[in-house]
Amino acid sequence: MSRAPEEDGVRAVTPSFTVTDLRASIRWYTRILGCAVIERWERQGVPTGASLSLGGARLVLSQDDGALGAGRSLGAGVRLYFRLGGDLDAFAASIVARGGTLTEAPAERRWGGRDFSLDDPDGYHLTFATDWEE
Repeated sequence: MSRAPEEDGVRAVTPSFTVTDLRASIRWYTRILGCAVIERWERQGVPTGASLSLGGARLVLSQDDGALGAGRSLGAGVRLYFRLGGDLDAFAASIVARGGTLTEAPAERRWGGRDFSLDDPDGYHLTFATDWEE
């Protein structure tokens, strides 16, 4: 019988996104979403990755090295849900004011939550929500 994740000590997950242009992605995440850069990595002077935070959430961005083919779709089929503790509408408005484009405006959902969505430069889907069941 397997044990529940809590019993194994799992406390958090940090997703890592491969991106086509690391510098542009860092700019987008910091300027549009308001993320803070925790750490940057480089190899022989070339940026290779960064760790970002947004409140209690963590995200890693890694520069695509092209080994799996140029021009491939990176974000298709990937969505992250962020649970927001503050004013969802104000946060959505601040993203738009900083130049972000929402793919879904803030709205009540049939399951009782309220959320909005946007896509990052590589097509990763980001949804910010309040009031969902844990």
